[in-house]
Amino acid sequence: MLKKILIVAGILLVLIVGAAVLLPIIYKDKIVALVKEEVNKNINAKVDFGDFDLTLLSSFPDFTIKIDQLSVIGIAPFEGDTLTSAKQLALTVDIMSVIKGAQIDIESIELNQAFINLIVLKDGRANWDIAKADSSKS
Repeated sequence: MLKKILIVAGILLVLIVGAAVLLPIIYKDKIVALVKEEVNKNINAKVDFGDFDLTLLSSFPDFTIKIDQLSVIGIAPFEGDTLTSAKQLALTVDIMSVIKGAQIDIESIELNQAFINLIVLKDGRANWDIAKADSSKS
């Protein structure tokens, strides 16, 4: 009986690990499109990036998100101004904070070949203040 339970648990573990590895690969294009759409919907800037990689194995027990060719371009009044660009952005995130769902803990941030352009207009508006106002607050 114990042997059957261990076999079933082993198979289940292999399936979960396999799904964790394969699902990001299979649905990569859909994930990238959804991320771009959601980010651009929630900020006052245009965000674009190239390849996107999500890995659990190299940074276990955390997971790492790597984004290549990241750019954040301003919109009015900073139309066309590049706020930032980077050859690669890598975020290592504590997986338990993601599972718990409350606050996500970022363990590290790496920027490779980054360009950051900070601008403040005479009226005090800054190009890095790109978060849209929360419409759910009264």
